[in-house]
Amino acid sequence: MGVVKGVSGRCKRCYTCVRNCPVKAICVEAGEAKVLEDFCVSCGTCVRVCNQKAKEVEDSTSAVMNRLAVEQTSFALIAPSFPASFYESTPKQVVESFRLLGFTNVVEVAYGAELIGRESKRLLADPAIKKPIITSPCPVVVGLIEKHFPELIEHLAPVVSPVLALARYLRSLPGYKDAYMVFVGPCIAKKAEIRDPEVVGLVNHVLTFREVKKLYKDKGIVSSQLPGTPFDPPYPGEGRVFPLMGGILKTGNIGTDILDPRIAIIEGYHETMEFLRNFKVSIPKQEIIDILYCRGCIDGVEIDSPLPFLEKRKRIIDLVGESRHLNPSSLPEVDLHRKFHDKRRKVAEPIEEEIIEVMQLFGKFSPEDELNCGACGYPTCREKARAVLNGFAEPEMCLPEIIKQLEKSVGELRISHDELKKAQDELVQSEKLASLGQLSAGVAHELNNPLGGILLFSNLLLERLREQQKEGGVPEEIEVIVKEATRCRNIVRGLLNFARQSKLQKSKIAVEELLSEILEIEKRSAPNNIIFVTHFDKSLPRLMLDPVQVRQAFTNIIHNAVEAMPDGGTLSVTTRYISASQQAEINFADTGTGISEEFLTKLFTPFFTTKGIGKGTGLGLAISYGIIKMHRGGITVQSAVSKGTTFTVLLPAEQEFEDNLLDSFAKNTMFRGVR
Repeated sequence: MGVVKGVSGRCKRCYTCVRNCPVKAICVEAGEAKVLEDFCVSCGTCVRVCNQKAKEVEDSTSAVMNRLAVEQTSFALIAPSFPASFYESTPKQVVESFRLLGFTNVVEVAYGAELIGRESKRLLADPAIKKPIITSPCPVVVGLIEKHFPELIEHLAPVVSPVLALARYLRSLPGYKDAYMVFVGPCIAKKAEIRDPEVVGLVNHVLTFREVKKLYKDKGIVSSQLPGTPFDPPYPGEGRVFPLMGGILKTGNIGTDILDPRIAIIEGYHETMEFLRNFKVSIPKQEIIDILYCRGCIDGVEIDSPLPFLEKRKRIIDLVGESRHLNPSSLPEVDLHRKFHDKRRKVAEPIEEEIIEVMQLFGKFSPEDELNCGACGYPTCREKARAVLNGFAEPEMCLPEIIKQLEKSVGELRISHDELKKAQDELVQSEKLASLGQLSAGVAHELNNPLGGILLFSNLLLERLREQQKEGGVPEEIEVIVKEATRCRNIVRGLLNFARQSKLQKSKIAVEELLSEILEIEKRSAPNNIIFVTHFDKSLPRLMLDPVQVRQAFTNIIHNAVEAMPDGGTLSVTTRYISASQQAEINFADTGTGISEEFLTKLFTPFFTTKGIGKGTGLGLAISYGIIKMHRGGITVQSAVSKGTTFTVLLPAEQEFEDNLLDSFAKNTMFRGVR
């Protein structure tokens, strides 16, 4: 489990963490930002910038207090940046407060810095060591190199950090091999560092300064009111300067002169990332480079101090002033060596076509559309597309596209009074159909079984009577029973079809092919005096439709048109692509009897029919209406008595393009992803 994790329910889609994360170790899923452990370097930047507290750091307070309750020998290893955080207390008061928490020994990590400073000077003089040497005690820098710039591992000084150096030394002393040791400092990344297989077991837990202050509050400890006790040995010298810029170089007496051509000092997020990215492009000429991700450890994310930067720096310098110089030769010899490993998690590199397709999902159809505004957290639209393809981001994260769509939606809301009235009428109609659909499903279910029995036995009775009365004929009443039962069955089937309009199963359909199939079937049963005419627009794209349901809707309309021409006539079926609104228009025009104006508003109401008694259920157009609406389309009718009727169906034509991109994206994220 990672040191930093997201807190579900708090993320507000501001993408501040994505923008500020130096390695984009943030994955956005369902609108919530989550930390990707394999990429995270535990710098804590996302914790610092998140105002919603949607990121939290692993809390070690309970684990530490439980161990202190049973351990006989325990060490609090205090980072030398402590005066900048515990600014209201003297160093001795801080020490006593740790003893009150239960630690038997309180030691300064600055002594470990003395050991590392001496080792760094030895490495500089060693001709076998690859130059330039990156002597960073910062676990964030180490994490950046191992996970994101592994080609620089050969330049990392192969030594442990100061706290691990101190822990190795203490564990080499009699009686301290199995002592319980806790590092206390301003750095979240230390929690991850102590778990590395190369050094695991040296330090048992890490408490940040913020966690310590939480323990103070729980225990009622006010360190500034304590008399104070001194640190335990070993005592450091100028190693106390190590949390400041160039601290390791100063501690090792290598020098911090800005004119010294052998050395370079880098601190801060931007400077660190620039250095790492450009290292291979332009290899530094310096021999030794000291890097801190923060502006010194006094600016660590968990320093928890309101003091300005220069005042925090002064607190450290004041403590250094109380130090005595340690002769390097008097320092013990400790094994400080460690190895670093390539921990880069490789991600699939998408091809150009995939990047273009995903960019089109958030409105980037040309180079001019690529604003590269960074609102989503990624520096360019192309980087955002790569993140989407690898499952780290969502297309909906594009702020300019959201604004564009919002403006479009607002514009579409500014409709005329007549259009609003039409929309209200459609809404009322939809609600009626929904309620009627539920009722129909129940009624049809209850009627289906007894009706099936009536139909079965009436047919059996009819066949038996026909066999017994071959010459005398069958009573007309029996035939009426069979006929009416059959009609009831058709009504029940219509009710069930009406009620079963559920989730669409879409696929790409050529509308002209579907219409041609329906018309070919209808011609076989239609009277010879009916002429079928088609005019299909060749520019009409394939649409994303449910073929079964759309076939039913079109069949109902065409069948009604044929029945409306008992004396013959012409049925014209026309398709047209409306590019401006990206819609497909299908017109069904007949030259039949027409419909009077008083009936036009009732056409799509269930059980309403203009056909004679026993000739229709009045469900066909209601079912067609529901199917078209489920496809986000529309259906209208124009008619005049004795002149004919025209049904116009509008279906969205842009879905084929969008769903094609979504299909491609789904395949990419399913089969590519992270390797």
